[in-house]
Amino acid sequence: MIFGADLINPITGETLGDYSTSPVASSFMVWVKNLHRSYLLDTPGRVGVGITAFFMLLLIISGVLMLTKRLGGWRQVFRPIQGDFKQRLHCQVGRVAVLALMLSAITGLYMSAVTFELLPEYQAAEPAFPTNVKGDLPTPINTLAALKAIPVSELRELVYPYKGDSTDVYSITTQQGSGFIDQSTGQLLSFQPFGSDQKRYEFIYMLHTGEGLWWLGLLLGLGALTVPLMAWTGIQIWWSRQQSATIIDHNIAANLADTVILVGSESNSTWGFAKTLHDELNVAGFLVHTSAMNSLASNYAKAKRLFILTATYGDGDAPASADQFLKRLALMKPTAPLPYAVLGFGDRQFPPFASSQKKSIQH
Repeated sequence: MIFGADLINPITGETLGDYSTSPVASSFMVWVKNLHRSYLLDTPGRVGVGITAFFMLLLIISGVLMLTKRLGGWRQVFRPIQGDFKQRLHCQVGRVAVLALMLSAITGLYMSAVTFELLPEYQAAEPAFPTNVKGDLPTPINTLAALKAIPVSELRELVYPYKGDSTDVYSITTQQGSGFIDQSTGQLLSFQPFGSDQKRYEFIYMLHTGEGLWWLGLLLGLGALTVPLMAWTGIQIWWSRQQSATIIDHNIAANLADTVILVGSESNSTWGFAKTLHDELNVAGFLVHTSAMNSLASNYAKAKRLFILTATYGDGDAPASADQFLKRLALMKPTAPLPYAVLGFGDRQFPPFASSQKKSIQH
């Protein structure tokens, strides 16, 4: 699809030539805007942009919830972050950029919804074209009183009169409405204020682009720059977790094992200890079954001992592979008493660590 602009004679409709202020800069900015708004794919691209904004919002919300859980709750959200360099970088950058990214995602999603009429379209009544233009020689633009009264931060669009036509006017669009200014007297000839729907759209547009609020535009730009970094560190963390996945050899079925090892882990580190214990018991001649704590069976027919190796997550919370353990434990119906031992892992920077491990051992 080719994008461009032409000069048109307002009386005859004849094309006078291409419109361009700075060919290189203008073409580049048009390309960037269309890349941002539609991926250069017109309507299908706009649909893609809306879907992207939706999934971006989901990623932000889920990331905030994961970070909150990792740090031990909303009250601890600003506490120091532990972990390797990639984990700390991912969490620290996300913690700083979350508000800017969420604002961009929500406002972008709203604008996409308005574009495709999923939300009521705003009403933008056009001002009546003036019929009482004075028609004298144009005066310098910097002397036009009505134009000088408009703050630059509120000006959205300014269209110059047609060259050589003294009866043409300046067309203006601001955050408050649109109108026309006489090019010779500088008077505001007509003005149509925006309705409430349009004002709401303009406000959200300002929040999305930062136009009129330079500091907000700067924060939104810095937030957008964190997206590639967050994506890269997120992929690195995921890959490291996949690489650290432990394979348990000679894992006996649960109903045949005389020894059961249950593992609670968030980042797979506890599985390394479980594998070592599993292998040593296997060499000693025991029939060992190792699985996640969430895989707790209602009964282990031949089991004579149970080992629980679990880490805490966040502020003493259950890790991902053990968050359903207590529910399954309540449904367990052993046919005979089953001796057990609990080994807890965790980070001593979290105050409830020791108490949570003590409660685990007591129960």
